[in-house]
Amino acid sequence: MSITPDQDPLFTLTTGPVDAYPEVLRALSRPVLYDYDPAFLGFYEKVVEKVRLAFRTPHMPVILQGEPVLALEAGAASLIARDDVVLNLASGVYGAGFAYWAKRYCAEVLEIRVPFDQVIDPAQVAAMLKSRPDIRVVAVCHADVPFLCDIQRAVTLAPEPPYTEVSEFLAQHLDLIPAALDTLRYVDCALLARRITARCLLSVGLMDTICPPSTVFAAYNEITAGKDISVHPFTGHVVPVAHVQRQLRHFREFLPGAVRAG
Repeated sequence: MSITPDQDPLFTLTTGPVDAYPEVLRALSRPVLYDYDPAFLGFYEKVVEKVRLAFRTPHMPVILQGEPVLALEAGAASLIARDDVVLNLASGVYGAGFAYWAKRYCAEVLEIRVPFDQVIDPAQVAAMLKSRPDIRVVAVCHADVPFLCDIQRAVTLAPEPPYTEVSEFLAQHLDLIPAALDTLRYVDCALLARRITARCLLSVGLMDTICPPSTVFAAYNEITAGKDISVHPFTGHVVPVAHVQRQLRHFREFLPGAVRAG
């Protein structure tokens, strides 16, 4: 997909292929206030102030409704300057997709792409950085919390979607339980993890109700390549900022030359 200068920009504001939480559905059933209604303005200001305090910023944030890709594009728009050269490392749909946004805001996008089941050679990246010293931004997709791991156990543990979709379905289709669980083994990442050859850094929140911790460790224990895991005792499914900093350090250690490129 491409956008010509005479076209309006595209905005993706769908929620994605996930269930809506009951709290969301209840909120949607209430009367929708006009955005200049004093009641809405007061509510919005309170929420914005909470967000400002949570992010510890003196600036007033702006709340936008949208799916996670909205934040990815916002990151590209905020971090990439018009004169920047971006090196995009793509080993899957998420990495490849970032180039789509980067091209809107930078001077040039360079890309190293491999199939989804292969890893990018660090030597190739280092060579690219050396040959193009004008690279200012390196974009890389770094995995966080493993999902779809030890599925047969996860559907009996997780109290929240999306695993509950499976348990709710099987509760109504008892005759399909054996076939469904056997079929899910083909996409169980805990079983596929032993095929990983790249160095890994995983994270797990011990209070995660979406990806139960035991299922994350099930995948981690199967990895035979170089690996490490960050364990956060009081964290749910949201990755803490401290772990993002560790991801950056991990990337810099793994790829000599990345520090200079930022």
